[in-house]
Amino acid sequence: DRFQGRSKVTTWLIGIARHKLLDHFRKEKRHVHDELDEAAVDPLPVSEQVVSAAQHADWVKHCIGHLAGIQRDIVHLVFYEDMAYPEIAEIIECPVGTVKSRMFHAREALRRCLERLAGEDAAHAFT
Repeated sequence: DRFQGRSKVTTWLIGIARHKLLDHFRKEKRHVHDELDEAAVDPLPVSEQVVSAAQHADWVKHCIGHLAGIQRDIVHLVFYEDMAYPEIAEIIECPVGTVKSRMFHAREALRRCLERLAGEDAAHAFT
């Protein structure tokens, strides 16, 4: 469920959308036996999942844009350039432990930002 930095952000988001689709189809499959006439899958839930994944991607970009400069650079190198911590340490000329620490704090800042955006989105849904 949580992004661990082992792949690109887009890969992670596509994975979430894929799992949501699989869950949807599994639920639909259970209902097929009861209602054979309704074998066609409603495309709306799939569309909602795609829109949701796109919205989450926008949130991630927004939150990355609000990180401190060096944190944003490290996040970019890890997620978008697929670089390992030792490579990043060499580029920015600091110990690997410092890169890990900055990445930890960047992830925490991203988590807080994403939770705030999700909370705002939920609040707007009921207004």
